[in-house]
Amino acid sequence: MFFHGLFVKRLLSVLCSFVKGVVVMPWLNRFDVKILQDLFTNIGKNRHTLQFSLDILNVGNLINSNWGVYKKQSLGNYDITLLKFNKVDSEGNPSFQMNSVGTDKETGKPIFPTSTYVPVLSTSSTWGAQIGFRYIF
Repeated sequence: MFFHGLFVKRLLSVLCSFVKGVVVMPWLNRFDVKILQDLFTNIGKNRHTLQFSLDILNVGNLINSNWGVYKKQSLGNYDITLLKFNKVDSEGNPSFQMNSVGTDKETGKPIFPTSTYVPVLSTSSTWGAQIGFRYIF
């Protein structure tokens, strides 16, 4: 029974650490579309081809502005805990401090997060298009 208890404790600790790592970021669906068109002709014994391409990047964001958007933790990239240890007083009582996302410029008070994730505002979260031409001989 002793080894069984150790095994169960070890298994639970591994599963709990696995689950903690899995649920850090929200799921993201991003897909691209490529359209190709070849125009060709034979000149002598050789085939000459002009290939036109259209790449649409992050098509989901083109359809709906809420799709295909990268999100990050509102508290930052590394210190994502809501509470952080501050200090221990002379009587041995620990004190904690809430992490903030910034400071109010007028009052100097900390601003606390109102949501878990915020969208990343960059070109990686928007749709885009590329046009290409290629001559094959």
